[in-house]
Amino acid sequence: MQKLSVAVAIFAALTALVGAHKGDSSLFVLVAATALCAYTTWRAADMSSFLKIFAYIFSTETIVFGLIGLAQAEGLWPEFLKDYAPPETMPLTVAVFSIIVYAISHIPVVREMTRIADLYFSSRDRGEGRVWPFQPFAARESAIAIAMVVVLVLLNQGQVGITVRLSFFNRDWFNAIQEKNAGEFWRQLLYVFTPWAFVYVASVIIEFVLQSMLIIRWRRWLTEHYVERWLGAHTHYGMALAGNGADNPDQRIAEDVNRFISGGEEGYGVYSYSILLIATLSSLVSFAYVLWDLSGNYPLPGTDIYIPGFLFWVVLLYAAVGTLVTHLIGRSLTGLYFDRQRREADFRFSLARMREYSEQIALLGGEPAERGSLLRRFAGIIVNYLAIVQKRKQLMAFTS
Repeated sequence: MQKLSVAVAIFAALTALVGAHKGDSSLFVLVAATALCAYTTWRAADMSSFLKIFAYIFSTETIVFGLIGLAQAEGLWPEFLKDYAPPETMPLTVAVFSIIVYAISHIPVVREMTRIADLYFSSRDRGEGRVWPFQPFAARESAIAIAMVVVLVLLNQGQVGITVRLSFFNRDWFNAIQEKNAGEFWRQLLYVFTPWAFVYVASVIIEFVLQSMLIIRWRRWLTEHYVERWLGAHTHYGMALAGNGADNPDQRIAEDVNRFISGGEEGYGVYSYSILLIATLSSLVSFAYVLWDLSGNYPLPGTDIYIPGFLFWVVLLYAAVGTLVTHLIGRSLTGLYFDRQRREADFRFSLARMREYSEQIALLGGEPAERGSLLRRFAGIIVNYLAIVQKRKQLMAFTS
C-alpha cells in the first residue's frame, strides 16, 4: 500500500501544478482530497485485509480517472473516446470513497465483522483456480479471493456506467420517436442499445458465476475452519459443559457462515452488503452528474432564484432523510431475526432430541410433557414471527 500511497501523492502534486498553471481553483479541491487519500492509503497497511481490497481499488481508480481528467483538461483525450470519458467528478469521488473505507474501518462493529472476514482473506492455504479457457493454476486461496473481489467490484462499476449510458439512450431514442426521425431511431436501437445491452447482460452473467464461486469457496474455507475449531481439543464437549455461552453451534456453522457471507435467502451478508453499498454510491455519483446538468433550469418554487445543482440537493436530502427514518424504523429487525434463528434452532433441536430418545419417552409415558415443551417453544416462534410482521409492516408503509 505504501507504493500506491506514493503514487497517489505524486498525482496530487501533478494536479496542483496543473491547477496553478491553468489558474483553475476547483482543481485544488481534488488536490486536497487526493492528498488525504494518499495519507489514508499509507495508513491502510494496518487495516482489515478485506477492507484493504476496496481501499486499493478506489485509490488506484483515483489515479486512473484523475489522469483521464487531466488529459481532458489539457485537450489530450482522443476525440473518438469523447463519449466514453468518465464524469469530471469521478477522481474526487473515488478518492473520497477510499477515505471513507479507511474511516469506517475504525468503527467497532465493522472491525468485528471484518475480523471474521479476514480469516479467509489473510489465509495462507493453497487453492486452485481456473480462468476459462486457460488451464487450472495453483495459488494462495486468499490471492484468488482478492482477485475475484476486484473483478466483481469493477464489473459492478461497469454496470453502473452502462446504466447511465442507457439512460441517455432512452432520452435520444424517445426524442427520435417524438421527432419521427426514422434514421436516428434505428441508429440508436441497433448501434447504441443493442451492443450496450449485450455487454450488460454478459457482465451480469459473469458476475453471477464469479460471485457464486467466491461465496462457495469462502463458505467452504470458513466452514472447515470452524469445524476444526469446534472439534479440536474436545471444544464441543467443553462448550456443552460451559452452559449457554453459545447456543446451537451446529446451526451456527451450518447456517450462519452462509448468512455472514451472502445474507442467505433474506438480508445481506458482509460481501453482499459491501457490493450493494458500492453500487448504490456509484449510482448516486453517476446520476448526480446527470441531475446536476439538468438542475440549471429549475428555480426554487415560487421564486426566480436558481441554485446550482438544485435537483441534486433535493434528491440527496430526500435520500438522507429516507435512510435515517428507515434505519430508525427497521433497526430492531436485526435483533428479531437473530432471535428467530435461535428459537427455530431450539425447536428443531428439541424435535431431533425427542426422536433420538423416543424409546425412553415411550416407556416412561413422557409424550404429554414433550408435547407441552415442543408447543411452548413453537409458541415463542409465533410471537417472534408476529413481531417481525409488525415491524416489516411499518417499514413497508414508509418505503412503499
